[in-house]
Amino acid sequence: MKNLLLLLYSVCVWECTFSQENASLRSKTPLDFRLRFNLENDSSVVRLFDTSFLRLVPGKALREYLRTFKDKFGYLNALSLQNSTTTEDQYAASFTLDSNFIMRLSVNRSGKISSMFIRPKVTSDTSVKHTNNIWLKKFNLNIPGSILIPPAVVHPPIVIFVAGSGPTDRNGNNEFGLRTNAYLKISTALLEKGIGSLRYDKRLSGEIYKVDERSVLVDSLVDDLRGWINKLRIEYPNSKIVIFGHSEGALVGMVAAQTSPVDGFVSACASSLNYEKLLLKQIRSKYQPDLQIEAKSILDEIKMTDKMNSSSSPLLSTIFRPSIIPFLSSIIKIEPTVEIAKLKCPILFIQGTQDLQVDSNDAILLRKHCKNGQLKIISGMNHIFISVNNDEASNINTYSSPDLPLHKELVPIITSFINLIK
Repeated sequence: MKNLLLLLYSVCVWECTFSQENASLRSKTPLDFRLRFNLENDSSVVRLFDTSFLRLVPGKALREYLRTFKDKFGYLNALSLQNSTTTEDQYAASFTLDSNFIMRLSVNRSGKISSMFIRPKVTSDTSVKHTNNIWLKKFNLNIPGSILIPPAVVHPPIVIFVAGSGPTDRNGNNEFGLRTNAYLKISTALLEKGIGSLRYDKRLSGEIYKVDERSVLVDSLVDDLRGWINKLRIEYPNSKIVIFGHSEGALVGMVAAQTSPVDGFVSACASSLNYEKLLLKQIRSKYQPDLQIEAKSILDEIKMTDKMNSSSSPLLSTIFRPSIIPFLSSIIKIEPTVEIAKLKCPILFIQGTQDLQVDSNDAILLRKHCKNGQLKIISGMNHIFISVNNDEASNINTYSSPDLPLHKELVPIITSFINLIK
């Protein structure tokens, strides 16, 4: 069931471009789905799904999944309308036995289910109450963070954590089921070593999740980080400032550190590819050649015009949703290997051998493009700093297991690097 959950999660489509025709048909579909799901009428419930969805999740797999889901979560109580646009209606489901998972359906103008989004709820036992709060005031936005300063250390070094891709908050979690507490765990461990830290909510995450996605550019994220660096320079003038950039956060850190210099830089699990090549690589691993060609054409258009004038197929509509185009336009022009070469401070590259998202060769290539870097390849560590074996399913399960310990080599490597900065 977990593999099916991951498959369904990866193909969810929230923004299909349709008109508001056949509104009555669209409103009838959730009622039909509830009836057929509860009656276990497997064949007829599959016919409610759009063909584009069924190309990725064949009918047999979908029927198996729905039966398993019903056995675990019980009967479908209701499907509540959450949002209605000219393109689709979005519904949230509730069940009789278990409320720890969220199911959402999108119904297109033809009355077909175009996406089924299923994820764990982020419950209170995996979220952390924020303490030691600090704020960065940015025009009409107050960005919240958490700062940890070792009480018995005079002028301790301070690490700024820059979150990875997506709406990832200060602790390394998001509302789509990512529950790692990765940054919280590292910062807590560093505190015991006499090293302070600052973690902050990225735009679209945590306490500032209501930010309009269209306004978020890579320049916005870079400017936020510069603001935090400058704030720490003022409030802790005698402390060394070190950036810890995770995944996409490393790219943000590379750019920010050029105009707001820091004393050290940690690039953790970062790609050496620019965002366009990275995106196309991910699309090649999931989709058919015709969609790869379409994605390349869209990215070329965005590079040339900063816009996407053509519409994308339903299977690519989440990746190229209109609200994300400004961000894509801003980030695909940045070359990590070029930016890292501009930094003058000491650099530590950290990469795990069990990373499902970034290859060890990325860290090696980034290291080759700078004169003042050291590379640490950690055997058995995955993308969120957990020790795992070669089993992919077990690796994926760690992304929703916030209580797992960090890889034992990680914190000593970071500590040693920071303590040697002059």
